[in-house]
Amino acid sequence: MRAMRLFGIRIDDVRDIFGAPPEVAEALTRVFAERYPAPVMKRRWGLFRRNPDLEVDPSRPLMRDASTLLEGGFVPQERLGQCWEVLLLWLEHLAGSTTRIEYRRLDSVEFDLARRGLPSTLSVTRLGKRPLGIPLMPLPGMQAGYGHHDHAVATREALGEIDPETLDEATRNAVAPLLEFLRKLSDREDVVVVDQAIPEKTA
Repeated sequence: MRAMRLFGIRIDDVRDIFGAPPEVAEALTRVFAERYPAPVMKRRWGLFRRNPDLEVDPSRPLMRDASTLLEGGFVPQERLGQCWEVLLLWLEHLAGSTTRIEYRRLDSVEFDLARRGLPSTLSVTRLGKRPLGIPLMPLPGMQAGYGHHDHAVATREALGEIDPETLDEATRNAVAPLLEFLRKLSDREDVVVVDQAIPEKTA
């Protein structure tokens, strides 16, 4: 299974996160701190004893990850996952509308829509084909990009002309939330798309 996350946001606002001006950096730092609060000491420990309450878990996003993004700095390979987690948190905060669509095979959805008359230039995949133009590389297997507002509107209109009753169930399950999302876009918002595999749950 894969998940496609869509964010209604101006692409310039996404790019402004990297090397952010002070007021933007301050606001996004607060968002990060609320989601990932620093460890708090629950009781006193001896001078030379390690306090487990203050241990830092390197697998979770750290303040230095947030600072690296806000400064537009280099993200090492081993911190890509954590930095993407931070960026997705900020996109969720900044976006006017968001949605998450889970699917098994997008090619079958695209084929079904093409049979109903959707032009290939307005396919679901094309919504996120433009490069984001940010200094954060995608994770392995991740697809990240954006579509201009006008392209999103054209896609919305084309999808809206298709009778959902003529579509396969898997296609309807993808198109319904996508259309709802596209109809909520404001006049200035582009569409940022982040698509990646859903991690398998371990027993």
